[in-house]
Amino acid sequence: MECSKQAFLACKEICCLIQDMEWLDLKELEEKEKIEMYQKMMDKKFEIKAIAFIFSVSEESIKKLLMKA
Repeated sequence: MECSKQAFLACKEICCLIQDMEWLDLKELEEKEKIEMYQKMMDKKFEIKAIAFIFSVSEESIKKLLMKA
């Protein structure tokens, strides 16, 4: 992925996804919604480490959820 424009567009799309979820705290999201959100970010080439950093959760918790999908 070209670091500049593609990364910006992917980040912008994820921000829109988060806004669509009405900025709910992750604790309030259903497990199914978390899996969907993480999977969409993975589809946009975000690494688990980056997703964990963005949402202040452990990489392990993301991996466990994605394994359930």
